[in-house]
Amino acid sequence: MTTSKIGRLLIIDDRPKIIHYLLDGLKEDGWTVVLKETPDEGYAELKEFRSSFAGVLVVLELPPKKNTFKGGLNLVDKIRLEWADIPIVAYTERMIEPIEAVRRLPMSRASFFDFYDKDGMDVLRSNLDLLLKGWLFYNPKVAVVLPNVIAQKPDPLKGSPSLWYVLELISNNPEDSYELIEKKARFAPGYIGPTANRIMTKLGDQLTTRSRDGLKEWFKLNYMRYRFMQPSPDELNNPE
Repeated sequence: MTTSKIGRLLIIDDRPKIIHYLLDGLKEDGWTVVLKETPDEGYAELKEFRSSFAGVLVVLELPPKKNTFKGGLNLVDKIRLEWADIPIVAYTERMIEPIEAVRRLPMSRASFFDFYDKDGMDVLRSNLDLLLKGWLFYNPKVAVVLPNVIAQKPDPLKGSPSLWYVLELISNNPEDSYELIEKKARFAPGYIGPTANRIMTKLGDQLTTRSRDGLKEWFKLNYMRYRFMQPSPDELNNPE
């Protein structure tokens, strides 16, 4: 088994000609790249050689349905269920607002990249060392300032749109009391305060201070995780 000084990466993509720029760039940077073209082949490779891989890159448009993200998202979920610690990067070249991907990938602690142009691939290459230790959402339309989208730890809110929505309201209205926020957002009286305390507890030592200022600071560093999430009424009523 050949391993570079940097490490080995598993890429699961059935279109090697399309991503040759990325493959060549990663090899040029010193990575050993193992390419598998089907979900089954990729999973089997990881099953046998997990300890040798620094991370996994997965194209979202995997078979059986090439015009959807279902194949790639299901594979990401399967990998995360089996291996809690391996860094995962999911990517696509489709210039869209990837609602389904953005809703599901944070739950599997998988980063997302939009490779609509080569800039996305260059961002991945130049920040891969950070990416393998944290989390990153990259889309050229909305995420171009890297420090604002890096999160060095897994998401304590576990992809909850309702908790994030409350956090967003608190952070974007720093001068308003919880009572006023409840009135503006049409929440039941007494909802925001206990929910804010629950969020603080979940964030734990990721907060610099257990306060509204601490929540706002964390929100600014992590908002790209939930950029496209809109909680449903059921999610708001059942935030856990």
